[in-house]
Amino acid sequence: MTRDPMDGSTDPSRGQTPQGALVCSMHGGAAPQVVVAVRTRVAEAEAVRQLRAEGYEPTMRPVEELLRLGAEVVAFKDLLRARVADLSDSEWVTSSKLAVEDVSALVRAYERSLDRCERTFTNMLRLDLDARQVRIAEHDAAVIWQATMTALEAIGASAEAERFRASFSEAIREAA
Repeated sequence: MTRDPMDGSTDPSRGQTPQGALVCSMHGGAAPQVVVAVRTRVAEAEAVRQLRAEGYEPTMRPVEELLRLGAEVVAFKDLLRARVADLSDSEWVTSSKLAVEDVSALVRAYERSLDRCERTFTNMLRLDLDARQVRIAEHDAAVIWQATMTALEAIGASAEAERFRASFSEAIREAA
């Protein structure tokens, strides 16, 4: 089925499609999974509009963003682990249905966070992020080095540039 160029829907009957929906309720638009998908699309579109309004731009450093994401996933897991550890003995053995559901929800959230950590770090290892970070740092250093050498040559400091290169390289080796 192709999209209608006028409204973006795929509805064959041209019925009224709610915002974010692709078909009207007569053609499956009221199905629970479709309603969830519509809500998700609307929420994502609103988030994108809000991010654009606040001036957020796509990241130019995805490796660093993935590393920050990994840290956030671990922090969330640690927070849930602490909450599970803080449960008292009476909370673990309570007969209150509501309390049992609360404990169960907390434990499920912690288990999901463990899975999320494993998945995140497995993906990071698969992408070889450490090596990519090293290559990025080496590239950045080469760019800075080239700019420095070009600037020294531009001001006619060729002899000084050679001394600078030697002392700078020595300082870097000592610092490492």
